Amino acid sequence: MVSSTAAGNISIQDTIDISDISDDNVLLPFEKSAYVNKPYVFSTLETLEKAIIQAREETLDTLYRKVKRIWSKYIAEDDYHISLCAADCIFTYFQDKIGLTHYLFFVGDNDSGKSNNLHVIHFVRYRNMLSPDMTPANIYSFLGTEYEGIGNICEDEADDIDEDREKMKIYKNGYTAGIKVFRLDLSQSGGRKQNAYNTFCFKAFAGEKRPNSKKAKGFNQRVIELACTYGIPQLDVSEVINPAGNNEDQEFITDIQTTTLL
Repeated sequence: MVSSTAAGNISIQDTIDISDISDDNVLLPFEKSAYVNKPYVFSTLETLEKAIIQAREETLDTLYRKVKRIWSKYIAEDDYHISLCAADCIFTYFQDKIGLTHYLFFVGDNDSGKSNNLHVIHFVRYRNMLSPDMTPANIYSFLGTEYEGIGNICEDEADDIDEDREKMKIYKNGYTAGIKVFRLDLSQSGGRKQNAYNTFCFKAFAGEKRPNSKKAKGFNQRVIELACTYGIPQLDVSEVINPAGNNEDQEFITDIQTTTLL
């Protein structure tokens, strides 16, 4: 557990005072194997303290330049495409304060690199869940019932999402805070209880085409479409995220991870 002292310093504690918690506010982390996003991990207290010191020296401008530099390395698109994606990645860390968002939809053929955009987002954006086939239950479990805007969603191979009516309802309403979906779940006592699941968060999609204009009219109104074309970026993100012992690639992935900590 990480806590702050009266002097403003950071300390790590093995235990907490049981009087500070109750059945209403206990928040337990998932098991490591259950994480759907890249967790923030610090090997030592010194590493954590160094990240905090570096973060305090950053501004929105310096962060934007760093994130845009990463996008320029891995995505071969025009400046509008790169600038928008970089700004959106930074926005996700403040989405809970703003409470309103748009979505991105990357459209292109198989060799256009559209999915690479989602992989870059997955590393740079705040607490992102990336999957080519997620269900409404996956979304409910990830966004939870407590705090809104605790994560972001990237869905690959999203050509036919307009066929999933329940998921489309989530996406149509999930662009603004305060919209919840009610579901009956089993309680610990064996009965049933009604939970209100969050739907709000920034989302991005990739597919060969946008959803049907009639079936997904409300969804398409919330989407900014970004056409993806064949190009040769400086680096292939699909290779870098799986370095396979390559020291050079490992340096680049460390660069990405360091930027997301600041």
